[in-house]
Amino acid sequence: MPRIINYSLFLVILIASNELLAQTSAVGYVLDEFSKPIPFANVLFEGTTIGTITNKKGYFELKSPKKQTQLKVILLGFEDQSIPLIKNTNYLNITLKEGEQLQEVVVIKKPKKHLKKRENPAYKILKEVWKRKANLGLNQLGVYEFNSYSAVELGLNNLDTLFLNKVLGKQKDSIIQIINQNKTNKLFYIPLNLKEQHRKVYGDTKKKKYRSDLKGQRISGIQPNGFFFKRIEKAFKEVDVFQETVVIADRSFSSPLAKTGFFNYDYVLVDSLAAKKGKEYSIYFFPRREGDLAFKGNMTIESPSYALKDIALTINKNINLNFVRNLNIEFEYEKVNDSIYLPAKQYFGSDFTVLTKNTKEKGIYLKKTVFFSDYLLDNAKSLDFYDTKIVYRNEKKLRKESGYWKHVEPESFSTKTRHLLTQLKNNRKVKSITQNINFLTGGYKNITSWLQFGRWWDSFNFNNIEGFRTTFGFRTFQSLDNRFRSSGYVGYGFKSKKVKYGIDARYLISYQPRIMVGAIYSDDFEQLGSSLFSTSPLLDLRSTVRRNLFSRGNNYYLTNEQAFGITTDWEAAKNVHFGFNLEIKKIQSGAPDVYSLSFDRGGTVLNSFQNTLLSAYLQLTPNRNVYGYGVNQKFGKSKFLSISIKYTKGVKGLFNGDFNYDQFQISYIHPIRLGFFGLLRANFELGKTFGKLPNNLLNALPTNQGYSLEKRTFALNNYYDWITDTYLIGHFEQHFNGFILNKIPLFNKLKLRSLATFRFAIGTISQENRLANRSNIIYNAPSETPYFEYGFGIENIGFENLRIFRLDFIWRGALPNGFITNSPGNGLPKFGIRIGVKPEI
Repeated sequence: MPRIINYSLFLVILIASNELLAQTSAVGYVLDEFSKPIPFANVLFEGTTIGTITNKKGYFELKSPKKQTQLKVILLGFEDQSIPLIKNTNYLNITLKEGEQLQEVVVIKKPKKHLKKRENPAYKILKEVWKRKANLGLNQLGVYEFNSYSAVELGLNNLDTLFLNKVLGKQKDSIIQIINQNKTNKLFYIPLNLKEQHRKVYGDTKKKKYRSDLKGQRISGIQPNGFFFKRIEKAFKEVDVFQETVVIADRSFSSPLAKTGFFNYDYVLVDSLAAKKGKEYSIYFFPRREGDLAFKGNMTIESPSYALKDIALTINKNINLNFVRNLNIEFEYEKVNDSIYLPAKQYFGSDFTVLTKNTKEKGIYLKKTVFFSDYLLDNAKSLDFYDTKIVYRNEKKLRKESGYWKHVEPESFSTKTRHLLTQLKNNRKVKSITQNINFLTGGYKNITSWLQFGRWWDSFNFNNIEGFRTTFGFRTFQSLDNRFRSSGYVGYGFKSKKVKYGIDARYLISYQPRIMVGAIYSDDFEQLGSSLFSTSPLLDLRSTVRRNLFSRGNNYYLTNEQAFGITTDWEAAKNVHFGFNLEIKKIQSGAPDVYSLSFDRGGTVLNSFQNTLLSAYLQLTPNRNVYGYGVNQKFGKSKFLSISIKYTKGVKGLFNGDFNYDQFQISYIHPIRLGFFGLLRANFELGKTFGKLPNNLLNALPTNQGYSLEKRTFALNNYYDWITDTYLIGHFEQHFNGFILNKIPLFNKLKLRSLATFRFAIGTISQENRLANRSNIIYNAPSETPYFEYGFGIENIGFENLRIFRLDFIWRGALPNGFITNSPGNGLPKFGIRIGVKPEI
């Protein structure tokens, strides 16, 4: 009996030991290619149902009572990984490589029939949203504060391996393993620049106060500075889907949440899901007409609060925004209590090409992602707190250690991009690509690290006095934060055989308040009859003399000016500027045999003279977006009201000035967004000059005899045909953004946009100025009836993705009886066609 017991115990121990020997365990971490933990990865013994998921640190533990030989790790967006298990107990660090990003695809088609809004099931839901949208999002809070982290990535996309071989050279093999690839067309994209920012935001909706403090900034890679890159970066400056219109790249899109949405959109209520309290409605929306500035996308509305839970927007390629191939916007909101949804994440993505929207054409992409976190409600602040602004004038002060960003950046969001930029930063061919894009789109080319040539399109022009003229322009430039900036040019006329030049310099002597001083000296021909209002004497590199290559008729009405000026500008408050100028100009006719300046000054006839003037101005530009801390700040393209008031005093005897006079001028510019009707650009100018003066110091109505369009000028009269000492001028342009042409059969296939224009001028000239005139200029003034021009135009003209041309058809009103032009050889056209080029997104 004892033997049987002993034998039985031996069998039990043997079986147990075999079972222990057969058991397999796996313990370890799942990481990405940059050794960052991957949470929620599926880990299982291959061929079994025994598995687990990794925790937030990427850690897992897994056991099997049987012998296992293979472990498998699976996660959507990464390549599956199989790991052989050699031991009974395995300690593993498993690295997953990025794979194809799979997403659930839901195809919802645009309805073939337009439903009236009251027949559409989505109408009742949207009607409830409209009632509440003024108080949705942050607007439903009293006091709030939160943190935001934003990452703006700019780079090149649709790159094939041949291109990468040329650009990356020996770096290609190491970099191609980690750069991103478009899984649809198997082409690559590489980053050029990454800008990360951390902000602390405070607000009080009742007091209508807002404060945003930039706490930290990190810039990686190559810093592009050209027109094209800057315009792209500012394309998504402010996007608010709760407004009636959504402004992107300075274009007004109808919002799918607008009360007028059913005029521009077809809505499809796809589903309604039961939530904990109420329901969630999924609504898809489509532009009613392909060419309208409207979005395609979907949104989720939660009831009973009828708050926006998420929304995705994309544009139809038929809209044909210049250079834009694709554009996507996604907003996500999180519930902070039972009824309040606040912003959690925003994503903006777009890519830009020059010629076509072909999916294989190389282009530039922009990705901007913003994360919102750490909401704190009801922490009231004083009014003084909101009015206090923290401004850093040097980006160095915003640089933070890597430890700072570990607490700010959501789960190492941009680690991979920064790693790539470190390797690409000193690649000379990549730098060359960005510089060439800067040159072609911005007009400037680096000569040295601090000097640029440009703009190249102003290098060639023509006028009757100089004949064919070439101009070499330059400017100092290192960054937007330069406190000192200088620009200038040297021009040569092949007919006059004279060298002309100009140079100016500006310096920012104070950041707070912003105070700028500048000086100018130039010796050149000027067309004084091309504009009336200017707040600064600094170089106008857009001068008509240096721009027109082709013009209507002859023009000898140029003056030769030697000018010296100093200026100062003081920003008393945001977008409120005061300025003071001193200008000394020695003026004579550019062609004395054809154009006389003769003027009777108290019995002495002057053929040339010196004008010394002092001027002061006030300029108000509310809601203008300004960026950069240097002497030359950049202005965003968002439309804003501008009011300027200027007083000028001519001083006889000061620096040999020949005239005493006073002049008051007011300029009012107001672009008005009219929703789906488009944009109205309205401008008024009013002026009065007191004193007896020669014709080119009075107010000749702004004229452009060139065939290209120029803002706030008249196209169908000649230079100096109208001269006033008191005037009122109005210019109006209504851009319909496809509102009309998209509704006309056949025309809607051309993707054109229409506009209407109207310009008028009324003014008088005093009898004493008429009598003092000894030149060959006839003083006409539109005093009895206004002079006006009207017309219509077509824009968005071009081919494929390059639609930058505009064509205007212009007529003028009847001229008064007895009117005599100062250029009879040019005639008095009743109709004209003008061409505009606007290379903007």
